[in-house]
Amino acid sequence: MSKPTAVSRSRGHHWFPHTMFHIAGGDIILGFSICRDWWDEDLTEGILHALLQSMDQGANWFLLKRVRHGLNDPWPSCQLADGSILGIMGALLDQSGQPYILEWRSRDGIKSWEGPRRAPLLLPDGLLQPFSGSTPGRTKANLIVFGIIELDDGRTLLTGSGAFRGDTVDRVILFETADRGASWSYLSSITDPSPEPKDFCEPSFLRLPDGGILCVMRTTTSTTNTPMYQCKSNDDGRTWSTLTAMSVTGVAPQLRLMSHGVIALSHGRVINPPSLGNQIIFSLDDGESWSDPTVIYHGASTGYTSMVEINPGRLLVAYDEQAFAWTEDWQNTINTVTINVERN
Repeated sequence: MSKPTAVSRSRGHHWFPHTMFHIAGGDIILGFSICRDWWDEDLTEGILHALLQSMDQGANWFLLKRVRHGLNDPWPSCQLADGSILGIMGALLDQSGQPYILEWRSRDGIKSWEGPRRAPLLLPDGLLQPFSGSTPGRTKANLIVFGIIELDDGRTLLTGSGAFRGDTVDRVILFETADRGASWSYLSSITDPSPEPKDFCEPSFLRLPDGGILCVMRTTTSTTNTPMYQCKSNDDGRTWSTLTAMSVTGVAPQLRLMSHGVIALSHGRVINPPSLGNQIIFSLDDGESWSDPTVIYHGASTGYTSMVEINPGRLLVAYDEQAFAWTEDWQNTINTVTINVERN
């Protein structure tokens, strides 16, 4: 693992490096929040984020665009088979209380963006609940989106976490679109929170070489993080295996399938409270077993990471340094490290 390289520094709010992906031609896009972490009733405009671009595998970066996105959530983005880039900003409620997905799209390699546009989110009646005390038309739905992948048949899957009416804790949910994001519909619940007194949230998922889907998620109770859980689907997300507890804790797991078949999983907030440490683990058997952790950073961090494979067997991982207690008077830094991963 290399020494850390500072991508960007700022006093105050400069954190949650939650989005990193390749675009056509090999350039890398990195996104992170540049506003304070808050919950406000009027979220229709969103929280300000920065998108940076690197044309040399992460050695240098420049500011590409400032965008507004719901809260400090990860900003799921995916380059589709038609070459367009789809970015999901979150789920909101219209004036009648019906949910919709807010999307950005680029059709020219991220030189320009279309949107944000509203895409209907089709759910069984009464399924999704808004935040308590919220006003329709001026709030997010109780749904936080986290990951997006395109299937071979052209359908696109979107994971998120939220609460159905009657739920007392959050569950992980899967949605699909068959029209490249023009509309979305409920596909399945990856978790059932009823037997567990914990929230299932912040899912990451990927397509396995055998066609299955692996999903890893954060869990929390009212006081602290609990072990991350994982499960698999062998029918494109319609049904899921029994949840299995992992040996590591953390927030916002990020999965990547590398070119030599190794699965990498980065995650942070290994010690919580007070929100310390980021690390990475690896699997050689499609998530059936995992390596011991490799520490990326020991200190205070939001714990949100992102990564891409920049060369065969070489990862670029982004994370942040920040103050204890999430204070505002602090020089926050977005760092990257490179990690060489050899398969024996």
